[in-house]
Amino acid sequence: MPPIYLNCAEINVIADGANKSMKNSIIERIVVPERKFVENGFLKHEWLIRLNSSAGPKSIILSLSPQTPYFAYLNNKGPKAKAVAPLPPFIQKLNQVLKGKKIQKITSIENDRIIKIDLNFNEEYFSLYIFLIPTKPNAVLTNDSNQSIASINSNPPNISQLGNRKADRVFSIRKIIDDDPEQYARYIENELSKNESLFREKRVLNRIQQELKQTDAKFQKIEKSLHYSKSEPDWKTLADLIKSQLHSIDDEKWAESKIFDYRTEEWISFPKSKKSKSPQAQMTDFYHKAKRSEKRFLEQSRRKKELESELDRLKSLLNTASKSSESALELEAAVFPPKPTQVLKKSSKLRGWKGKTFLALDGSTIHVGRNRTENQALTFKIANGNDTWMHVRGRPGCHTIIKAVKNKSIPLSTLLDAAQLTAFYSGLTDSSKIEIDYVQRKNVKPIKGSEEVHYVGNKTLIIDSDRIAIDKIRAREILK
Repeated sequence: MPPIYLNCAEINVIADGANKSMKNSIIERIVVPERKFVENGFLKHEWLIRLNSSAGPKSIILSLSPQTPYFAYLNNKGPKAKAVAPLPPFIQKLNQVLKGKKIQKITSIENDRIIKIDLNFNEEYFSLYIFLIPTKPNAVLTNDSNQSIASINSNPPNISQLGNRKADRVFSIRKIIDDDPEQYARYIENELSKNESLFREKRVLNRIQQELKQTDAKFQKIEKSLHYSKSEPDWKTLADLIKSQLHSIDDEKWAESKIFDYRTEEWISFPKSKKSKSPQAQMTDFYHKAKRSEKRFLEQSRRKKELESELDRLKSLLNTASKSSESALELEAAVFPPKPTQVLKKSSKLRGWKGKTFLALDGSTIHVGRNRTENQALTFKIANGNDTWMHVRGRPGCHTIIKAVKNKSIPLSTLLDAAQLTAFYSGLTDSSKIEIDYVQRKNVKPIKGSEEVHYVGNKTLIIDSDRIAIDKIRAREILK
């Protein structure tokens, strides 16, 4: 598959086309575009610059993903905004500074993968530099003195040194870009959709293989347990023998842990309890063990049949998934159909709140706010002081609450589930070493004149985003 990202020559063509089409357009706002082919509805690192012009709405779409940085333009409004997608601080700053500014010129930096957008309004001049370098993408906003106002990375490059690079090779231009640069935006969407479909197919296969491995391990464990159950003494027969001889026990033989077996007319040994017991107590103990052993054997046999059936189902699914021509979404739905959701009991505090609610395996309730409005309401109106509050460290994102249960501590599994949800709804769907802070809600305070919060006394979980774990947690969503 040809790469989505652009080489220097292609960037020149795209920049020229964008300049002709977007010149004198006014920036309306910068948003995160909706991508329906992606599970959470948007792509990390992608933004959409909405523009107004005399010819109608226009848009610039770009991504600063290290794997697939790109820049394209459309002579229309472009995809609609994803309302619940978190806006990074850099985008918030761009919206604050560039809203209402006019595009003067869009150019490319010679022999480099950098696009420069010059803007002005009432004698105010700004430049937005887009670095489309794979593995090292960046964006820097500067003023008319070329001083950096904002940057995605903490160490912005020296803008004054740009343009001094010499060409080290001749780049070819793909036909789709040379013929019609605007078509590149649609090409991007098609390729991203294909990539996501392939990823989902791979994920389905991985999930089946993982489930198969776990189920097989459980099956082997049950097999061992059944083997042990079959090797146990016949407790009921021993109890019956003692019962039949209660009034004629041979004390000498009893001391040797032996009882007479009328069926074979032999003295047989029995596993006497460690504590010395009377024949009556020993008989009662053996009857109890016989009942418990029979119950355990029946339960293990039932469980073995269930696991055998599940193993057959998973093997059949693995074979089907490997050969299936269905779309990734259809395949995933067929292999792992969504579990029926529970309905949340009505609460006056939750009335009107539109966030997400999930049920943890231990029975705890987890609430997740997905935008500023939901976050503020969840943290300062719905949550109680002893509830556990979570947030991704050092970046904007969702607020998560684990409801406290009286006289019950929160198990680690529930904390990890809530941490995965916090990362997922904060846009960190494919990241590692994510730091998730958590603290009692009473230690979270609003910052006056701001929508941000301050908290003290927190602990931190460090997790890697796990799509399989997220799928299992989201299957336990509770409807309001």
